[in-house]
This record gives sequence, C-alpha cells and structure tokens, in this order.
Amino acid sequence: MYDIVIVGAGPAGSTLARLLPKVLKVLIIDKRNLNEYPPKKEKACGGLISPDAQRMLAKFDIGLEKGILVSPQLFAVKVIDNDNNLERFYQRNYVNIDREKFDRALTKYIPENVEQIYNVKFNNCTKESNGYRFEYFENNELKSIETKIIVGADGGNSILRKSLYPDDKIKKYISIQKWYLQDEPVNHYTAIFDKEISDYYSWTISKDNMLVLGTAISVNEENPHAKFDELEELIKSKGYDVSRETKTEGAFILRPTKLRDIKSGKDDIYLIGEAAGLISPSSAEGFSYAMKSAVYLSKALQTISPRKSYKRQLVKLKLNLLFKYIKLPAMYNKFFRKIILKTNLMTINVSKNKGE
Repeated sequence: MYDIVIVGAGPAGSTLARLLPKVLKVLIIDKRNLNEYPPKKEKACGGLISPDAQRMLAKFDIGLEKGILVSPQLFAVKVIDNDNNLERFYQRNYVNIDREKFDRALTKYIPENVEQIYNVKFNNCTKESNGYRFEYFENNELKSIETKIIVGADGGNSILRKSLYPDDKIKKYISIQKWYLQDEPVNHYTAIFDKEISDYYSWTISKDNMLVLGTAISVNEENPHAKFDELEELIKSKGYDVSRETKTEGAFILRPTKLRDIKSGKDDIYLIGEAAGLISPSSAEGFSYAMKSAVYLSKALQTISPRKSYKRQLVKLKLNLLFKYIKLPAMYNKFFRKIILKTNLMTINVSKNKGE
C-alpha cells in the first residue's frame, strides 16, 4: 500500500513529491510521457513565469537551464483594448519558457523514494476501510493499487475535483492556442480585451520563431472556434502575421471568482494547484499558486490534523485571491478599464525605431 498517490506531475504535483518526507511510500502519475522524448502530449499553456513564481523557484534554489528558456525574453506587454479602441504598453518581468521542458525539469528533482509512472490515465478511486482503491490505465490495461491518501494535482480539468464536487459552480473556460511561423520575432506580449470574443482575455506570446495566439472562452459558448476566428481577424488587422499556422492546442482553465470556488478536497483526498481552484482570476497565472499550495500541503500532511492544517494554510492564498477579485473590475469592466488606460499611469513609450 502507498502512503500517498499524486495525480498530475506538473508544478504542483512535482513540488509536493519533492517536499514530502522521504520515509513515505509515494507514487506520482501523469498522462504525459514525461520520462521520454518526443512528448506525446503537451500541456497547452502560455509558458510565462511570473515574479511570484520566480520567487518560489528562488526559495527552492531551483534555476532554469538555457534549454528551458525560449527566445526572445520579453519585457513589455501591449494592451489592446478593442472595446474602447485603446492601446498601451506596460513593462512586465515574466520569464518566457517552454512549458513542457519546464515540467520535465521539475520532475528531475523528485527523490528516488517517489515512484514515477507516466503515460497513464487516472480512472477512478473508491473508499475502503483502510484507505482507497485507486485505478488507472496503463497501455490500455486497467491497474489497481491501494493508498492511504490521494492528492489531485491534475489541473483545470481535474477528474478528482469533478468527482468530489459534482455541483461545482466555478467558472470554466476553454483555452485555445494556435502557433504561427514568423520571419521576425514580436518583441512584446499582448493582452487583448474584446467582450465580443470573451469576457476573459486573449493573448499573443513569441516563442522562438513562432507566435502563439490564444484566448480563453467560456465553456457555455456554443461555437468557441468561431470566436477564435474573430480573434484571428482582429489580431491580423493590428499588423500581426497569422498566415502560417503550424498547430492548434487546447486546455481547460478554471476561473475562481468567489472564495467558495477554492476547494481543498474531502476526507483523505486533497486538491492542490488549479485543481483546487488556485489560479489568478485576472491573469490565469497558476505556477505560483501551484507551488505554494504544494508547500502548504506537504507541511499539513506532517501534522496531527492534516485536513484542518491545510485549510488554515489556504487562508493565505484565499486572501491573495480576494485582492485579485477586487481588482477584476479595473481590468474587465469596459468603463473602468478606459479610465485607467487613459491616465497613462505606469505606461511606457515604445519606439518603432530600435535606435531611439
């Protein structure tokens, strides 16, 4: 019997696996083939490490090898407010990475006492007298193990979250990203606001010789791909080259807008990272919350009352998210956003002539 089984080997799951006491018998699984190349499945993600996430990596004394970084490293975001016909540039300090390589690098820090099984799919778990019966598919074969504790670190489309909270009301979005070949890099990010496309936001990010165009669209939208086509036409009208598409990818994103959207799990099943609803409702940044919640759970599991301890620890993240909720109208209300952009507060002037 395992002490702990972790579902998902992204930043949340791999961080938890690294921090748990080495006397425990731990298993971590992921549907991706993280132990081999080439990747069979990739996580659809913008691949930007925020200052908060950088701070967490610094605390862990983890650096990024140059192979994880992508070119160009960017220092400005261009806000395109199509609702108000306004554009502004702001300085930003994100690290531009290859998400798949980043996740694989984090798994290398997982200690030897943790068993890693990849290219498998979680199926189901059932409560038993001494723990849980845990089932997963490996090479189309159903396998079963026993564990005392299960941790869901399986992201925005978490099967464990759905099973624990079938009436969950958290906002859900479909993230669609397309990649386009470029002759010259676009040396800034963009954040695009257009209520006709989404009540969230859209983005572009340069990755080596590619431009990534993405958007987050409500799962209630009848035709999300038509909305993406509108975005493509919009960004084309702004002078961006989206004529040479190379691939399309997608993922589910959760958007917590109330504190009750944050779920810690039930009994001996715990949720961390985006599976717990821990993701910024304003920017969809999740790396920092993934790593912080993993730290909190690793500490809580070493206490007499891990469930109570974990809930207490999550108060810190809930307070952080509360500030994000308060900030939402400034970003997503057309009227307030217009006022803020027109003040030119914290904006920068970007010259088209690189010599100026």
